[in-house]
Amino acid sequence: MGRKIFFVLSLLGGFFILKSEVLSQERTELEEVVVTATRIEEPKKEVSSFVQIYTQEEIRLYPGRDVGDLLSSSGIGHIHKYPGVLTTVRIRGMPSDVHGDLYKSQVLYLIDGNRAGTANLAKIPLDDIERIEILKGPASVLYGTQAMGGVVNIITKKAKKEGVQFEAGAEGGSWDYYKGKLELMGKKGELIFYLLGTRSAQNDYASKRWGKIKNSGYDDESFSAKLGYKFLGIHELLFFFQHQKGWKIGSPGARYEPDINDYSDKGRKSYTLSYNSPFLKGSFYFIKDEDEWHGLNDTSSLREWIYYKKLESYGVNLQKDFKLKNLRVLAGGEIHGVKLKTDYLNLPWFYFSISSSEYNSWGVFSEAKIPLFEEKLLLFIGARYDFFKNSFNYQRVPGGSFRPKERNFDHTTLRGGLVYKISKNLSLKTNLGTGFRAPTPDELAMDHIDSYGNHYIGNPSLKAEKSLTWDGGLEYGSPLLNFSFSYFVTNFKDRIISGVPHPTLKKTFTYKNIKGAKIQGLELNLNSELATYLKLPFSVKPFINLTYHTQYRDQEAKASLTYTPKWIGSFGIRAKSNLWNLEFYGVYVGDEKVIDWRWGSPTYRQRIPKKDFTVFNTSLSLKPYKGWEFTLKVENLFNRLYEYVRGYPMPERTFKVGLSYKF
Repeated sequence: MGRKIFFVLSLLGGFFILKSEVLSQERTELEEVVVTATRIEEPKKEVSSFVQIYTQEEIRLYPGRDVGDLLSSSGIGHIHKYPGVLTTVRIRGMPSDVHGDLYKSQVLYLIDGNRAGTANLAKIPLDDIERIEILKGPASVLYGTQAMGGVVNIITKKAKKEGVQFEAGAEGGSWDYYKGKLELMGKKGELIFYLLGTRSAQNDYASKRWGKIKNSGYDDESFSAKLGYKFLGIHELLFFFQHQKGWKIGSPGARYEPDINDYSDKGRKSYTLSYNSPFLKGSFYFIKDEDEWHGLNDTSSLREWIYYKKLESYGVNLQKDFKLKNLRVLAGGEIHGVKLKTDYLNLPWFYFSISSSEYNSWGVFSEAKIPLFEEKLLLFIGARYDFFKNSFNYQRVPGGSFRPKERNFDHTTLRGGLVYKISKNLSLKTNLGTGFRAPTPDELAMDHIDSYGNHYIGNPSLKAEKSLTWDGGLEYGSPLLNFSFSYFVTNFKDRIISGVPHPTLKKTFTYKNIKGAKIQGLELNLNSELATYLKLPFSVKPFINLTYHTQYRDQEAKASLTYTPKWIGSFGIRAKSNLWNLEFYGVYVGDEKVIDWRWGSPTYRQRIPKKDFTVFNTSLSLKPYKGWEFTLKVENLFNRLYEYVRGYPMPERTFKVGLSYKF
């Protein structure tokens, strides 16, 4: 089946490429540049990795409010999305942790090339984003731990032209939704600056069949500030601050176990200082990511419990690229640290543990780009070494005990790639690389006894979770057609699981490595400019993003992987002129197996099917007068019942109307 699909899509792609080659001779090609695949700017057609891109124009029209909403339409894999609270994503079957645990994510999130400090995409608003690059496949050779399935690099806005630009806007819509936005950016000689502030809120939404979902509203705000200065013509210093805060975010629970009392407060602050020059690039970042969950022990007494989770992370990156004739070598190093603290007040589960853990890592990497045969063939070879120092500092359990421990860990990563330029616009690409996720401090060094006498102990012999991926395919780029088609095979091994009975100690539980999974699939990304074909006075671009898993087998359970749909994709059309923009698209998520968490169900904790769904959204932007813009956005246009997580239905048809002024 997979080979047949591969053959059909190859024929279709070949037809479009040949037709586009003829027409593009009449057009001037604008070369697309990416940075995530190699950590420096390179033409997209000259990197061996497959990269999917969202531009600022596409992001601006999108009806969602955060990066999690946007990636739900990317067609790259399973989206684990709870309305308003948490969104994580899988790339090539490799997941972010479904609970947003930064330590345990197998997909890496970056902001301007630095670690985002969170695995929860619902914490990253869209308003200050210029571009998003999704690198598919392992990238640990450049980015270290967690970059197993891929990397999502969120690139923020920066003033590029002389003068000052100001924008003020407001939106309103269904479920008493409102949003206000003020944005100021500018460039004056060697000085650049950027300011953004937003405030939004929404009340309880309704879902088809279920009616109003109580306790599903939210309030949030965001603020961004950027200040940069270029000196001596080639040196640039840039300071960037981001603040996001959400409060009274309702946690309505699954429909089989609704909760009208619980809510959460979430916040993220980041500080980044970067330096850029032709000789050296470097950055320092510090991030505070905080979550609070609130609930009631007893609704009659209104005694509230609070669970805190506070994560601090920091990092220093340095890199330099050398050029020796046509040979390019990138070398660099990274220091990265994470500290996690959890605490509670009046938590009803008295055996719940309170902990503080941290790890610090040091990594060095290098990758060479070697042109051969008059630069028709490009060879990439890279290697990286990482060292981790883990510590589990304290654990307080009523009626229990705890012993602090430290464990060290190291890992080596390799990657190679090839690009063969068949023609000016068409390239054949292939990669072979490893990725890894380092064991966490609790997995390596936990040692505590709870109030029931159960002993939980880390396993110092744990190996890293690892992936070995081969991919290959075609990529074509021109003003008329952009097309990439790839096939990948991933062997995921040494998966870490918890709650395993200790082999020699009674009432003792630990962690261990088990068999992983084999994941194979096809990926297609295509968009075409039809205005030239149809001789239209405005732009018309149909697009499709598709992932089809030909195999996704859990080798330990000897069954299909959970939370991995066979098909997932997005498809639609974008049209624009000087006076208007229109986008209409659908998102399809195929059947998948999920875990049944319904307490008391005969299939509790077992694999059960979750049905597929298709949902359509649309956006319209009108610019009747200079500087003014009117927007209409509709989510779930045909009012379907759908859910990304079983038991958590998404809103029914939702309208948003906006007006902004820009000068």
